[in-house]
Amino acid sequence: MDSEFHYHVTYLLAIGGGFNKDDAYKIAYSSQYIDDNQANIIVKDDKSNIYKNIQTQSYLTSAKASKEIYIPFHFIPKCNLSNSLRKDSTLNPMEVESNSQIARGALEKALRLKDPYQIGIASHAFVDSWAHQNFTGCAEVYNNIGYSYMARSIGHVDALYYPDCVSLIWQDSRLKNEKIDNNVRFLEAAQCLLDIFSKYNKIKAHVGIIPLIQHVFGEATENYFWNNTFLMPKRIRQYNKISKNLFSCAIPKYSSTEWLNKIVKSSIEGFYWKNQAYKESEWYLFNEAAKRHRKFINYKIRCALSEKIVQ
Repeated sequence: MDSEFHYHVTYLLAIGGGFNKDDAYKIAYSSQYIDDNQANIIVKDDKSNIYKNIQTQSYLTSAKASKEIYIPFHFIPKCNLSNSLRKDSTLNPMEVESNSQIARGALEKALRLKDPYQIGIASHAFVDSWAHQNFTGCAEVYNNIGYSYMARSIGHVDALYYPDCVSLIWQDSRLKNEKIDNNVRFLEAAQCLLDIFSKYNKIKAHVGIIPLIQHVFGEATENYFWNNTFLMPKRIRQYNKISKNLFSCAIPKYSSTEWLNKIVKSSIEGFYWKNQAYKESEWYLFNEAAKRHRKFINYKIRCALSEKIVQ
């Protein structure tokens, strides 16, 4: 999914699911920042101690990128050999499946930790299990759908940006049912995320959220350019109106560099903390949460594959 869902829709689901405005913002920002945190940064303090962030998005196709970035943050595998939807009936334990056990488990763990940064990170991977279903985070022919001439594609590179866009219809030639309506997938993901949030906060989810989001999504189109150039900005304005009308607050504007620039300064010598209270900063807390999330996911995958889970 793109920023429309990961930030704006996630903010509505978080606040509609019982989080306060501050935590809803941290959850939504962390969810979207997963896609924007693309650089390896080494920060020094006044004693030359160094801190290394964790990269959560990349455009590399190496095995290392798959293990450290794509799989834990974007393509959490189902780790079983069940339920092939493909025409060739091929089974792949690394394939993404919506609402899979490991993806859901990561979100539930983050909620138990009561860490809004880790909740946002896990929410990103969780809802991506709907958008990225039937793909893997590995570079392999299994992911090719015929949109390009790549020998092996990683994730949904061969499907371009289509799986990530709200209100888009596209074709996945590998599947028995080729026609994909992202609205169907995304609304199911939204409902599931809202239910999890509201259950955690022990409240009844706001009944108007999902119907309003569905109304904003509108009718899906096959025109990617029209959808993203003209309809997406209009939808984002509507999410903001929903937030104002239901919760008396605007959705904060998103800047991919806001958290970094608050606490890190750059010079020709490198990166330095702006002050020594950096361990309280959003950027630091996000990176620490991302490290915990990756460790948890990779551990769960190793356990599942070693047990050769077959359902």
